[in-house]
Amino acid sequence: MRQSNPTQTLTTLGVHFRAGTRAELVSLVRHHYRTTLPATACAIRVATICRRRRERVIGVAVLSWPVPLLAARNRHFGTVGYRNCLRFANRNVRTVSRVIVHPQFRAAGVAGELVRQLVRRCTTRYVESSTRMGAFAGFLIRAGFVELPARPGEPAYFLRDRSIRRPRRGAHRA
Repeated sequence: MRQSNPTQTLTTLGVHFRAGTRAELVSLVRHHYRTTLPATACAIRVATICRRRRERVIGVAVLSWPVPLLAARNRHFGTVGYRNCLRFANRNVRTVSRVIVHPQFRAAGVAGELVRQLVRRCTTRYVESSTRMGAFAGFLIRAGFVELPARPGEPAYFLRDRSIRRPRRGAHRA
């Protein structure tokens, strides 16, 4: 059985994606388990629908500068020392720090498409995400991230290497 393309499903729902603002992030933050805002934002993407000639924000994703001392990342890349970790992270990594989808539109592919769009526009080789809600982060795996081992008590850690080409969703494999 052939999988349907989630972007086609989103198109039939009338979902549009564009650059977003901090105010649009604030409008959905109450639907996230962390109600504080990320400290930094390199890029914000939003998903909207238009109903009765009014645009409604239904999802938002934030790409941020990475924190320098993230244990799982530093173990994976072998970086040691605050300055080395900071230098490596700032040059090579950006972090998906929030993905929020309004509850009415969850499981429709909105989160995955928001993340894919952030990754496509990112200028660094690596994009990461660290979350305590790892069991609910399947959209990251579907967006090409790999879950790396984390120690007990650490948040789940996901990494995407943009230099590795992935087959397009729905493409036939030989």
